[in-house]
Amino acid sequence: MGKKNQLDLFESAYGTIDISDDEWYIIRTNLRTLFKRSRRARRSSQVRLALQEIKRSDDRMLFEKHFIQGQNINKIAIDNYYDESTVRTYIHRATKEFAAAYCDGLLIKPFVE
Repeated sequence: MGKKNQLDLFESAYGTIDISDDEWYIIRTNLRTLFKRSRRARRSSQVRLALQEIKRSDDRMLFEKHFIQGQNINKIAIDNYYDESTVRTYIHRATKEFAAAYCDGLLIKPFVE
């Protein structure tokens, strides 16, 4: 199967700007900290709205398990019968879509402006 032609939410909002791996690490760390430390943040309307912007249901489910429920990638892979690399791919794709939608891209604006 070839690459998709339709842009995802991140690419639509921010073009083809590449955020470095180090910068994505910062974004993921912020998400983990936010959701681990604040029950209110996990339940917020902004989080619910951003979750709805994750197009693929499997991506959304794995994102929620990893970031909101705090499960590690190995456990998610075993519980859902996925290869770890597949889980990482799905979570990466979902993180891009979530970050673009959450508070109008608040998490990624420092890296693209």
